[in-house]
Amino acid sequence: MGSVRDNIMSYAKTSEFKRIAAVVVAHKSSPAEIAEMRKAFDKYDEKKDGVISMEEFKLALSEFKYSDEELNDMFSKMDVNKNGVILYTEFLAATLEMHGRVEEKRLAEAFDHIDDDDSGFISKANLIKLLGETGPSIEKLLEEADKDGDGMISFEEFLVMFRNDNNLATEEEFPESDVAESESDQD
Repeated sequence: MGSVRDNIMSYAKTSEFKRIAAVVVAHKSSPAEIAEMRKAFDKYDEKKDGVISMEEFKLALSEFKYSDEELNDMFSKMDVNKNGVILYTEFLAATLEMHGRVEEKRLAEAFDHIDDDDSGFISKANLIKLLGETGPSIEKLLEEADKDGDGMISFEEFLVMFRNDNNLATEEEFPESDVAESESDQD
């Protein structure tokens, strides 16, 4: 379960738009592609009710000595639709290895799903339709991936955003270990 934990940590550090895109990719993945993630989900889902509660999440990660604040933050970022539990597709989005496992074909399918008007770009209207009025700030989502500033996200910008290794969270938000913290305190 170590790689699942690592992927959850990595996912929690990614941008909001990337997390939303990863959920779309998870929806588009085949059963064969996600079979091992189903087993991991079932281990987290102690109650076998098809969702992971905060209590189950904390229990599954208890051996890793995260603080309640870190666990709450990871859970919150995995709960993309903000309903208080982690759905299977949200878990898949967080645990699919973001580099390598997700093929460009899946990203193209996710892009096409979000670009529901087939304009070749993800627009503000596309994001509103996907997320509804209660979703995160649409402008903020556009800014995260719209690198040329034209108000739309091209497929190239979408790929760059999805493949980007530069996580937006800081070390202070998600320290890798207490040792790293204590070493920087000595400087």
